[in-house]
Amino acid sequence: LSFYRLPSSDYKVSIYTENQQGDVFFNDSRLVRYSNEGRYYLYTGASGSLICASGDSVFVSPMIGNLKNCNYKEMIAHTNYDYIDINNIRSIFSSDGAMRHYQWNVDTGFCFEAPRGSGKHTIFTNKLRVGAKDQQNNIHIAGSKYLFYELSDSRMNDFATGPISSSPEGYFASQEKMNHIWKLTKSQIEYHKANYSSPYYQMPWAIENWPAHGDGEYGQRSHLAPFKDFNSNTVYEPHLGEYPIIRGDKALVFIFNDSRFSGVTLNRLPLNIEVLGMVYGYDNPSDQALHNTIFLNYQIVNASEIAYDSLYFGHFNDFEIGYGYDDFIGCDTLLNMVYAYNGTPTDGTSGVISYNEYPPAQGIVFLSHPLHAFRKIGFASDDPAMNENESAQQAFLSLQGRWNDNQPIFVGGNGYPGQPGVSETQTRYLYPGDVNDNEQWQEFSVSNEPGDRRGIGSAYHGHFEPNERVCFEVAFVFAQFTGSSTNNNISSVNLLKEHAQDIRDYYLENNLNDYSDIIPTSIIEHKPSARMIACYPNPFKDMLTLAFVPQSNNCSFFVYNILGKTVYSERINENNLVLNLNYLPVGTYIIKVIDGDEAYHGKIIKY
Repeated sequence: LSFYRLPSSDYKVSIYTENQQGDVFFNDSRLVRYSNEGRYYLYTGASGSLICASGDSVFVSPMIGNLKNCNYKEMIAHTNYDYIDINNIRSIFSSDGAMRHYQWNVDTGFCFEAPRGSGKHTIFTNKLRVGAKDQQNNIHIAGSKYLFYELSDSRMNDFATGPISSSPEGYFASQEKMNHIWKLTKSQIEYHKANYSSPYYQMPWAIENWPAHGDGEYGQRSHLAPFKDFNSNTVYEPHLGEYPIIRGDKALVFIFNDSRFSGVTLNRLPLNIEVLGMVYGYDNPSDQALHNTIFLNYQIVNASEIAYDSLYFGHFNDFEIGYGYDDFIGCDTLLNMVYAYNGTPTDGTSGVISYNEYPPAQGIVFLSHPLHAFRKIGFASDDPAMNENESAQQAFLSLQGRWNDNQPIFVGGNGYPGQPGVSETQTRYLYPGDVNDNEQWQEFSVSNEPGDRRGIGSAYHGHFEPNERVCFEVAFVFAQFTGSSTNNNISSVNLLKEHAQDIRDYYLENNLNDYSDIIPTSIIEHKPSARMIACYPNPFKDMLTLAFVPQSNNCSFFVYNILGKTVYSERINENNLVLNLNYLPVGTYIIKVIDGDEAYHGKIIKY
């Protein structure tokens, strides 16, 4: 028997069977067939139910019956979720990396509640999108717009919870361990450090069950989430005082991948990436920018054997500033921010979800990489070039900042060539103008009708080698101006830009762009004396020599700037590699050597 516990009530459980027709019943609970593969959905409100499967029978406890002769194939729990709620924001994240509420209820399913406890929200959903091309120019893409388990496969998610496994059995066996959100506070960790040896100490679940390691039996990566390794044996031992490493005063951690459902749900080539996500925030009410911001860091690992070209990261955002049908969108290329705001001075008409006379603005600030592009994602009623059917081609074009027919964005009007007010000047950024200036290109200046707004902002990374790990980080910044009775929608945008600049300054001043603190322990702390990276001269001016003895046939060298972007990469086939880096700007760089399953880091300075 295989057991796992549902984390809360009203969870959906997918049951995959073969050779079944029509509907099947668990007494009063109906299993509805939605696909030709034999996918059924069980809806049960039994809190803390235990699901078990054996042979061709599936059981639910408290016992509500069993399904006989179903030729059991696979059973998975739907994603878990939790809230980050350390400051003025209360936002929900699921274990497959999405900001969304599983109930999809406009009255209760808030994704980004701000101010916390107000019952009002600014985002309907937010999801990661990653795309790249291989050496044969094939597009690999991960990240759908929405998640609808009730609809056809073409609308389903292509991210799955947990690390990549080598077999379906591995995914199922690790479901109980990995389908979670690990929620921790800084104070819990400090208390653990001071009291772990006390006989009266009760270790928090998230510390005791921290996802430090994958299961080697199922081909999972050995080291997943970062921890303090006091004895340098690369094994997580919380009973000896070791502890998880997080950022902020409270954090959510989750692991997901695009390999499990590869090519099944959206008929697209996967990248075979594994993602460690960390959402964090600070409890600092005296700092209004921090008090109204949460950070989201992704560590993305190329677990494939493909050296990708033209790697992009992006966020699909369905904004909803309270009442969601009177909004505008825009971007600020100097702040590397996309944002939404109310298109009218008053939000909505009434009701719990409307901000009324004090509409806020909501921004997403790109921190690790510059904002490469921003475009609108339309609806079925819009021009087909602006809507998106989530094919690989259209999804990749959106990351590049191009319309669905591969036309670039043009300045003016709605940005599509040939439309009223559209110039012949190409750009990658839709509505980058200052909302205070009607001479600049923004939604007020082109007399758009306010409405529901969706868009995708993206960042460009470039080459992405096998086993390479890259960090992509953004901040969700909220601002609400309440100082006057008129034009608060514009004043909130102005305040948002002040907060965004403060967040960017905080990020750099506190070295949050140095990700060595959250790289999994074995990678950042593995320093065998015989295999240190030697780079000389250091500091250097133009030429740099790397001395390293490869131990595998898969050894690569990378140089990253302070934003985490790869500025140089090369395969290592010899002991001494002489590099000409005269094209690099003066500054500090992080170097990394990936040798098989091991990685080594260092720092170089160019003068």
